[in-house]
Amino acid sequence: MIRYARVATPVGFLLIAADARGLVSAALSTPAETISVPRDWKKDPAFFAPVEKAVRAFFEQGKPLPRLPRGEARGSAFQLKVWKAIEEIPFGETRSYGEIAERIGHPRAARAVGTACGSNPLMLFTPCHRVLAARGAIGGYGFCGIEIKKKLLRIEGSWDPGG
Repeated sequence: MIRYARVATPVGFLLIAADARGLVSAALSTPAETISVPRDWKKDPAFFAPVEKAVRAFFEQGKPLPRLPRGEARGSAFQLKVWKAIEEIPFGETRSYGEIAERIGHPRAARAVGTACGSNPLMLFTPCHRVLAARGAIGGYGFCGIEIKKKLLRIEGSWDPGG
């Protein structure tokens, strides 16, 4: 069974879902958008109360999100390597797509790293917002947009507001 909850944030709604092992999805939608939920998922806000508290502390106080148990990972072997490398980026720091490619042993795969970031199923918890383009350029942030990526980086103190 998959449980889910919607958490309001300053940048939209975070739809979080977990199986018996842990988190399987965290997707952000802007207020104008909605993310549909499969019919077999069960709404369970009480189950996610500690996660909601941590998300609020991130946005309101700039506190790092805790490392939460993960459910069954779904992705290619390459994507799983990228997501694992992203999870190792410390709070308040950034890496480039090229640095992640090097780290996982695919030094010429910076664009593929960007594509894997775009497929990240655990937004915020696998912090793909910490991955930048070459020479500190912001890079993309899927359908959420660059302004939300900048806001997340500012919360962590890793983006110059003039940048």
